[in-house]
Amino acid sequence: MLALDAAPIEHHLDVTMIDGSIIRLTVRTPSVEHAVILKAYATKSRTAGKDYVDLYNLLLIAHAYEAHEIGGWRLDEAEAKGARKDARRNLLQLADSHTLRTVLNGTGVPVPQFTQLIRRYVGE
Repeated sequence: MLALDAAPIEHHLDVTMIDGSIIRLTVRTPSVEHAVILKAYATKSRTAGKDYVDLYNLLLIAHAYEAHEIGGWRLDEAEAKGARKDARRNLLQLADSHTLRTVLNGTGVPVPQFTQLIRRYVGE
């Protein structure tokens, strides 16, 4: 799977414990693009509101940061292949879905902004 084959983003953290001691650790996460790809697959097999909230938040991250800061971004390439192509198709279908408003009801995700983010960072 694409997300597992890519180099992760490493976050170096200093965590202060209740007793005041500090633990240093490194947390690895997939790139934002790869997390979007995984969530795009999830929305095809289930309609859980949390998946749409996650997608919205991931797209907000893509909007707030430069591509190099979030592990790269190529979902907007029209000639995408493999998992990117599938994710693009899923996300564009989602943006055009007549049931999107119903699925997002009660999640706090604004439909117009969500679809605008998809179109901006995935394409038309």
